[in-house]
Amino acid sequence: MSKQIAVFDSGVGGISTLKEMEKLMPAEDFVYYADNLNAPYGVRSHDEIRLLALRSMDKIAAANPKAIVVACNTVTEVCIGDIRRAYPDVPVFGLQPAVKPAPKRTLVLVTEATASSAAFREFVARHDGAYVFPLAEAAGMIERGESDGKLTEYLAERFSGINKAEFSSAVLGCTHYVLKKRCFAAALGLPLYDGNAGLAKHVAGALAVKNLLARGRQKGGVRINLSDCSTSEFAKYAAFCGGCAP
Repeated sequence: MSKQIAVFDSGVGGISTLKEMEKLMPAEDFVYYADNLNAPYGVRSHDEIRLLALRSMDKIAAANPKAIVVACNTVTEVCIGDIRRAYPDVPVFGLQPAVKPAPKRTLVLVTEATASSAAFREFVARHDGAYVFPLAEAAGMIERGESDGKLTEYLAERFSGINKAEFSSAVLGCTHYVLKKRCFAAALGLPLYDGNAGLAKHVAGALAVKNLLARGRQKGGVRINLSDCSTSEFAKYAAFCGGCAP
């Protein structure tokens, strides 16, 4: 494999980002790293998230990737600056919720850790008509493989107090949510937006400018690297990823 693009998330959610990048950059080789032993990050304190993310970055950077993509809204909002300062020689890209393109008024669905981040609050404040709605359990349910029925039931209960007619759209501000878009659509009945395609386009453009974008007709490969590398976990991730190699 050629020099890889590393894609990082606490769990399975970032696979939704990886798939968008594969579509846009089919010749690239990717390594998907998940700190699944500690997933999901969205229920942890900011100090814990920072410590865990930087620990994961040490492992990722040791493989000398051409770029690092933080496919986790929570990590981006809590500590993307710390990551960039720690690895100034590697391009580091971070995912943010797709608030800008979403029709207003929009519900911005995020983890509790994202919602409490000062950087995220500043980001949302720049977009009129964006209303933050944290979900405490959704990412964990998706990471554990809860059924679509249970997830949809949980979401319907959480959204029961909302007058959905007041909103034009909803933003999936956690990559875990994107993997279960159909459940959010069923519970909300609103057009859904996420930042994966925009991030993939940004990464491809930035690598092209630096002459780092892989060219050629041969399709690149994807490997999975997990902090909990048990057989059952690899099987779960490979299923989400569509047959990636361990």
